[in-house]
Order: sequence, then C-alpha cells, then structure tokens
Amino acid sequence: MVHRASRSTANLKILVKLVLPHIVMVVVLAILLALTMTFRKYLSDYSAGTLQGLFIALISVVIYVAYHEASMGQERLKTIEKVESALSSELSAIKSSLDEAARLKESGAIDIPHVDLATDVMRSVVNSGKFNLLETEVQLKLSHVYAVVDRAQDYLSRMKDFVASPALALSSRDRIFASLSTNFWGQIEHLRQVIPDVLEKLQETG
Repeated sequence: MVHRASRSTANLKILVKLVLPHIVMVVVLAILLALTMTFRKYLSDYSAGTLQGLFIALISVVIYVAYHEASMGQERLKTIEKVESALSSELSAIKSSLDEAARLKESGAIDIPHVDLATDVMRSVVNSGKFNLLETEVQLKLSHVYAVVDRAQDYLSRMKDFVASPALALSSRDRIFASLSTNFWGQIEHLRQVIPDVLEKLQETG
C-alpha cells in the first residue's frame, strides 16, 4: 500500500508538471478575453471581435495541447510501470535462484550450481529504448546489477568449460577451479545483497 501511494503521488506530480503551464496560459488568455469584453466600447467592433475570436481560438488550442500532453504522459507512465514490473519479476527470479544455490552450497551439495541468470527482459528493455524512460538513479542501479550478472554468467560458463576440458595436473586443476569458484560466488553474494535494494527502488518509482 505504501509503494502504491508513493507511485500514485509521483505519477500525479508528473502529470501536474506537464499540464500546469497550459493551465496558466489558459488563465492568462481568459483574463485577456475578459478585458477585451470589458473595454469593448473603446475598440471598434471589428477589432473587438477579432481579439475575442483570437483569444477564444488560442484558449481552445491550449486546452487541446494540454489534453494531448496529459494523455501522452499517462501512456508514458503506464509504459514505465510495465517496464518496472517486468524487470522486478526478472530480478526476483534471479534472486530466488541465487538464494537456493547459496543454500545448496552451504550444505555442500554442489560445486557448480544451476542458477537462473536470464537477462532477456533487460535486453529487451534496452533494445526497445524504454530503458531511458526510467529515472537516472534506477538506470544506474540496474546497470550495476546486470553488469554483475554478466560477470557471474562468465565465471559460471568458464567453470563448466573447465570441468569439461581435458584433465590438467591435479594441483593446477584444483587451483584454477578454486579461483573461478571464488570469483563466481563472490559475484553471487554481491547480487544477493544489492538486488533487494533495486527491487525496492523499482516499486517506489514511476
């Protein structure tokens, strides 16, 4: 409920920011129209009629532009919410998979874990250009998290390739695998620490 209220407040502020300048312009034009009608007797019928028609036309145009921008703003907010929801789902899946892998590691059940490090949503968001719709702080946090995910994927791939490669001398094999494993689990632990903060930020913004 708190996150929804925060999101609604943020969305309202954005819409007000878009529409407020147009509201001010309508008020100014309405005042000028009222003044023209008030002092009509000091103007020729042609001049008064022309000014009144001009102000009415301008007011109509400004109202239309304000409505159009408000509609576009709402669509933009809906797009942002969809993007954030999709990224939240992907990051939540990654976090759950990492937590399970860490649990198995602590029990000594695995050397090379099966973890879900899929980044299809993030790639789709970036390729579509929608990533730039997000707040700068959110972009930075997401970029960091997914960079770490990429490093974890690289270490995991190298661990698997290493196990499948022709045997090396036992001492070298243990040393190399231990180094890869240490680096991999270091990335995993870092992700488990930072992903919750990113998920919270995604729920707060909009």
